[in-house]
Amino acid sequence: MTKTNDQMPSGLQPLHAMPPLRKYVDQLWQRRTYAIRMPLRELRARNMNNVLGLSWFLLNPMLLVAVYYTFFGLIIGTDRGVDNFLTFLASGVFTYSFLQRTMTSASRTVVTNVGLIRAIRFPRALLPITETVEQSLAHIPVVAVLFLVALLTGEPVRLSWVLMMPLVMLQASFALGVGFILARITTNFRDLQNFMPFGFRLVFYMSGVLYSIDAFVADVTIRRLFFLNPFFDNIKLVRFAILGGEFPAWAALGTVISAVVMLPVGFTIFRRGEPYGRA
Repeated sequence: MTKTNDQMPSGLQPLHAMPPLRKYVDQLWQRRTYAIRMPLRELRARNMNNVLGLSWFLLNPMLLVAVYYTFFGLIIGTDRGVDNFLTFLASGVFTYSFLQRTMTSASRTVVTNVGLIRAIRFPRALLPITETVEQSLAHIPVVAVLFLVALLTGEPVRLSWVLMMPLVMLQASFALGVGFILARITTNFRDLQNFMPFGFRLVFYMSGVLYSIDAFVADVTIRRLFFLNPFFDNIKLVRFAILGGEFPAWAALGTVISAVVMLPVGFTIFRRGEPYGRA
């Protein structure tokens, strides 16, 4: 006679039972080395067959900025109200690209690793975490390029530049939280991956990546509504760190809140969806 879960011998658990939160977090912590070594291995392997190799991590964002600067800055003239538009643009493009890449890649980790999930028992949250670590490591050289762009365009070295690493950590926390939620949804609704590029494109134009909100949006109330957009807040704070100016208190508040709130919320939503990949 088959035993029910309530009749199982002491010390045994159902195969797909989710461990308590503390044990689950402990399991993640025990695998912290994997969460660092695997992204480093992936970064080395990526673009290995290309002539320029790892240089593409820097060339991609630089070429993207060059295209946007030529079309929007020189042709359309969205540089209105900005003294150093090239650095202004690079700050927005680099920050937005990092957030989008991290969220998108984290959202796919479960559906693209079903074979691994079914073969090995481990906390599934490790997959989005590892992907976020990989994207964060790849973003560090991009931050160095941003510093270089600022120097080449006449910006002085500022003390506020030291804020960039804490800002990257806050951005990674926010993006991981959103990635957790998207990964949970994607496992049940694969079509979400087809809708995501359109959603991110809409957010792109609503985040002031290519233009100054102060110069193009006259209504003060509407300008304030932009601070409800975490993407805009993160970009605004990065621009302050690189270009200086008045400290954007509302953007700083929005950036911290989005990171501190979204990570545990996303983690909780993702964890409630386990076990993933059950046959």
